[in-house]
Amino acid sequence: MGLFRKLKAVLRDDWCGTCQVPMDTTFQRIYTLPMTVGHYRAHKNPAYYLENLRRVSGEIMPGVYVCELTAYRCPDCGRRVVRLCIYLPVRGNRKFEDTYEFTHGELDELLRQP
Repeated sequence: MGLFRKLKAVLRDDWCGTCQVPMDTTFQRIYTLPMTVGHYRAHKNPAYYLENLRRVSGEIMPGVYVCELTAYRCPDCGRRVVRLCIYLPVRGNRKFEDTYEFTHGELDELLRQP
């Protein structure tokens, strides 16, 4: 049973990699990135996202990349994870580009914004 739970934690975004249990979603918000179709560049540095993410306050402009930020917390060990999922909305579908995981509180500033 332990092997199955570890495999599930690796394959599922919302499972704790330490305890192999489902994590609670504590925060979720959508932002836009200052990039358009054909101009996407991957950024692994969290400082880039702190500086450039803009909260969506209405409709998303066509051809603009979207960043979905989701914060999780493990109910057993208290581990906190923030995942950024970057995609381009195309005709009601999502064309995924990258997913980044931050585990050391690098994006806590975004979680505190109203």
